[in-house]
Amino acid sequence: DYFEAWLRECHPDVYDDVDISDPAALRDLDLAPSERRPNSKKHRHNLRDIKIPSCERAFGELSAFDPDQRVSTRRERVLAKILVDAYQLCIVDVAAILKTTEVILRHPEGSQVVIVVYAGDAHSRIQAEFWKLQGLSNKGLPKKGMVGKDDFEEFEPRGLNLPSCFRNLAELFPK
Repeated sequence: DYFEAWLRECHPDVYDDVDISDPAALRDLDLAPSERRPNSKKHRHNLRDIKIPSCERAFGELSAFDPDQRVSTRRERVLAKILVDAYQLCIVDVAAILKTTEVILRHPEGSQVVIVVYAGDAHSRIQAEFWKLQGLSNKGLPKKGMVGKDDFEEFEPRGLNLPSCFRNLAELFPK
């Protein structure tokens, strides 16, 4: 989670004094209780004012960095990591779309093609949204074509129970 990394690198005093076991919940808090003084309202941490800069501002900051003048700061390093990670995620989605397109183009026009994308929740939803914008549909598919769960526990097995239409593709294209 980017907010956790931002806290750790740019606000270590806050990071060391709040419960970081659920980064998503922490990100949504306005005030986080102090772990050192959990019953003190005075020692709560104001998270609402801690913001990660926009991409534009982050690029501006990083563009101004001159490695010949000094070493990078923790802030600059975490900004660079966040930007690289965000763009890598986008590249994964674009690569999956391009590969799917390549597979589709190998088949004659008008033929029925089934493509299964095995990816995490966010990537799967991005793929589904892209193809929906291209005029494709999940109509008739159980659970709108999504298999699995939205959220797994850390050590929970990721085995999937595929619907029968994935074992018998004739169910997808009734005559």
